[in-house]
Amino acid sequence: MLYRILDAIVDNYIAVIEDFEDKMDEIDEEVLEKPTGQTIEKIRMLIRQIRHIHRIIRGQRDVVDKLERSDTPLIKPKTRIYFRDVYDHTISLLDSMENIRENAEGALEVHHSSLANKMNEIMKVLTIIATIFIPLTFITGIYGMNFQGGGTDKPLNMPELYSPYGYLSIMVVMVAISICMLIYFNRKGWL
Repeated sequence: MLYRILDAIVDNYIAVIEDFEDKMDEIDEEVLEKPTGQTIEKIRMLIRQIRHIHRIIRGQRDVVDKLERSDTPLIKPKTRIYFRDVYDHTISLLDSMENIRENAEGALEVHHSSLANKMNEIMKVLTIIATIFIPLTFITGIYGMNFQGGGTDKPLNMPELYSPYGYLSIMVVMVAISICMLIYFNRKGWL
C-alpha cells in the first residue's frame, strides 16, 4: 500500500514536469522572438518553482531510499524492488528538473544578451549621431562668435562673414562633412 501511494505521488510529478517543460518552450520562443520585461519575470518565477519542486522531490527520494534500504520487518524483501523503482523514478524526475532549470538559466542569459545587444545598437546609433554633430557644432561655434567685418586692413578676421554667399558656403561645407562621415561609416560597416 505504501509503495502504491509513493508511486502515485511520484507519477503525479511527471505532469508537473511536463507543465514546466511547456512553460519553458513558451519562454524559449518569447526570448528568441520578442523578449520583454515580463519575460525575465516569467523565467525567474519558473526557476523559483523548479527549485521548490526540486526540494520536495529530493526529500521524497531520500525517504524512498531509506525505506528501500531499511531493515524494518514492515517492508518485505520482495517489495523492496518496487521501492527501488520509485527511487529510480525520483532520480529521473530530479534529472528532468535539473535540465529544465539549466534551460531556464540559459534562457535568462540569452535574454540578458539580447538586451545587451539592443543597448549596443542604440549606443552605436547615438555615437554616430554625436560623431556627425561634433564637427558641425564646432563650425557653428566658431561662426557664432562676434567678429568685426573683414577686410584687407584686418587680415585675421573672417572675411566670409560679410560675403553674400558666406552663409550658403558654410551650410554646404557642413552638409559635405556630414555626407563624407556617413560614407566613411558605411564603408567601415558601422551603419
